[in-house]
Amino acid sequence: MKIRFYTKKGCPLCDKTERYLLYLIRDSSVEVYKTDIESDSEALDRYHDMIPVIEFPNGKILWGRITGEEIERALSSYKSCSPTKDRNLPI
Repeated sequence: MKIRFYTKKGCPLCDKTERYLLYLIRDSSVEVYKTDIESDSEALDRYHDMIPVIEFPNGKILWGRITGEEIERALSSYKSCSPTKDRNLPI
């Protein structure tokens, strides 16, 4: 599965979400395509007030204050991905 992660430099929420995301997919076949919205005018127009944003292939979008549990639920809907059940998510 391929998902897209929209972020920007100097965004603490983005950094935290990225840590959650990378931790939860560490043992899966998920590929993350990271895009800095400041280098992509279309993404900037679409998501400038919403980042961080995670787009899933089925059209689901997580944005803003994304929790590890939200990411885990979204990932668990895909059979090819088995997110960790470890509740000690990174901070």
